[in-house]
Amino acid sequence: MAIFGTAIIAANGRELQSVEGSASLKPGLSTSKPRKGPRGYVGGSVVPGMSEVKCDVIPTDDFDPEDFANGLEVTIRFFCEQSGQEWVIAKASLGDDVELGDGEDAKWSGLIFTGTKAEKV
Repeated sequence: MAIFGTAIIAANGRELQSVEGSASLKPGLSTSKPRKGPRGYVGGSVVPGMSEVKCDVIPTDDFDPEDFANGLEVTIRFFCEQSGQEWVIAKASLGDDVELGDGEDAKWSGLIFTGTKAEKV
């Protein structure tokens, strides 16, 4: 399940907003892993999930994606404009490299943060 909206990434006393509508959230719901016994299905084991936020950010003079490197933990607030709902991810870190697009629509794209389960506010 992915939810689309805007992410606010907070780290080192600064806040960085994603391009509006570019962010998606997987809240990290717990799932069940089936267990199999001699007669087939015997139940499920709960597997805790991890949240994931994907977003794009407009390049500015004071933002460098390297600020998020080396496992820096950030806090992310996520807003869904359509439903008005809000989630908070208390601890997340950059999980993949980013890409800088060029031209009229220049932006850092592909910021992917993975972290603790998103809590609805």
